[in-house]
Amino acid sequence: MVLQVFVTIFMLAVLSVVASCDSKQKSQAANSYNAQSESTNGVVQQMTSNDWQVKEEVLGLRQFLYADGSLKELASLRFDPNQMVDEQGRSWRLPSAGFEINKVFDNVCLLVENGKPQQALDFLKSENIKHDLKRDPAYWLVSAYARQRLGDVQGARLSLHEALRLPEMETRIVLNVWKVLRELGDKPEAKSANQVLGVIAEIGHEQTVVIVAGYADGESRLFLGSGAGVIGKKESFPEDTRTAAKELIAAAQPFANSLPLENTRDLPKRGQVRFVLLTSSGIYAIKDDIGQVSKKDSGRHSLWIASNALLTPLLKFMFNDSDRIKQR
Repeated sequence: MVLQVFVTIFMLAVLSVVASCDSKQKSQAANSYNAQSESTNGVVQQMTSNDWQVKEEVLGLRQFLYADGSLKELASLRFDPNQMVDEQGRSWRLPSAGFEINKVFDNVCLLVENGKPQQALDFLKSENIKHDLKRDPAYWLVSAYARQRLGDVQGARLSLHEALRLPEMETRIVLNVWKVLRELGDKPEAKSANQVLGVIAEIGHEQTVVIVAGYADGESRLFLGSGAGVIGKKESFPEDTRTAAKELIAAAQPFANSLPLENTRDLPKRGQVRFVLLTSSGIYAIKDDIGQVSKKDSGRHSLWIASNALLTPLLKFMFNDSDRIKQR
């Protein structure tokens, strides 16, 4: 299932080097997402849309591409089989067994937030006997949350590592788990620390921005600052988008040791592209002039080409298949 992100899809000419699209407007009713635009990282600052024609919803959803939420936010993620995004517009999916088990995790989080983390852990343990919850990532995430609030940092770390051991974990969840682990004083092994797991390319175009992201598991996202985009299960996207997402990750790997750590999260200006590499050791980012990276002899030309190679099928999918996009 693919979901329309915003109220209106604008058929724009988006970056002539990437795709040629008709400049016509199509509207389709949908509920708006109540996405928050504030950063979850105290060091990172986010630019507002005052100087750009970028919708606040886009700025909010943009944050979730970075997979750097707090442990509280991570523990609150749920899977609703009838709604592939949460109440804040996030499309992460945890394979919980259903509403009954989701309610268990919600109750645990509520106990923690009410200052009863030990009671939360006791309740989680009793429910595990009934449901065998340990195969669900949410079990370990809410357990880590409760242990953190108890002051048991080592216990929180161990719980998060148990989550990482589960099979077929979504890449963005893996990234967010490592972000929390770093905050708890943990570090990834040297051999995997700089492995690129996600890439975001933010492209300044006219007075707006085009954001495309690809992840190691084949997931991808596209947001246009003017108010359009596609999210959903990667299996519902065309095969060429999943292939292009993985090829973008491969193209970014050679740059893993050369980009600086991110210290601001402002949008690129017109004619700029902002490349972001997501790894278990941190987030790395740099801005380039599009005119420069478009040149074959540019150092990051291959990264620019791979970003375009993902953007092109995503744009085609969004524009050509808009009639199949389902409303929330």
